[in-house]
This record gives sequence, C-alpha cells and structure tokens, in this order.
Amino acid sequence: MTKEDGIELIERIPFITVFEPCGSKSRIDAYKKAVSNKKDPVQWIKVIKSDFLHKETAAGKINERLEKEYAARAKQKLHELLAQALEIKQEEVELFITQHIKNMDQGAAD
Repeated sequence: MTKEDGIELIERIPFITVFEPCGSKSRIDAYKKAVSNKKDPVQWIKVIKSDFLHKETAAGKINERLEKEYAARAKQKLHELLAQALEIKQEEVELFITQHIKNMDQGAAD
C-alpha cells in the first residue's frame, strides 16, 4: 500500500458500513472471516466499527470477549498496514486517523 492509498483508505472510514447485528454468532463468524482476510483492510475497518457500535448489545461474556478479540486483531492489522504506508510509528496511527478525519470534517464545514 502506498502513502496515497493509506490516506484514501482513511478518508473512506466514515463511509464504511458495519456488520449487521443479526445475532452474536453470525456477527462473530463475519468478524472471523474479515480478520482472516489478508488483503482487504476495509473488512478490518468494518470489524472495528462494528465492535465499537455493537459492544453494548453483545449477548454473553464469551461472545463479547470474542468480538473484542477480533476487533483488536483487526485494529492491529490495520495499524500495521497504515504505519508502513504512512511511514509513521504504529502507535501514532490512531491519532493520525483521528486528526485526518477531523481535518476533513472541518474542511467540509468551511
């Protein structure tokens, strides 16, 4: 992934959909499939966003734990990929994403 590809992916984040909450088991299966996909960071973003939005609807501690684990793996993969593409430290990726999206929102408001 190039730096331009990384920036483009970040700019797509607000528009990437989440997995439907059709049931814990099916959502966990979708998370597992998405995280095992080595070539599609959009799927990883879907897992991260879905976990964030659905964390309060998790049915039972086991399912909640599994969802968190898959979301953590997806986040790790995404941050590794973007750190390499953007030539920044992995620890800086989340702040970079937040600031870039915030700047996009401010630019749209101007």
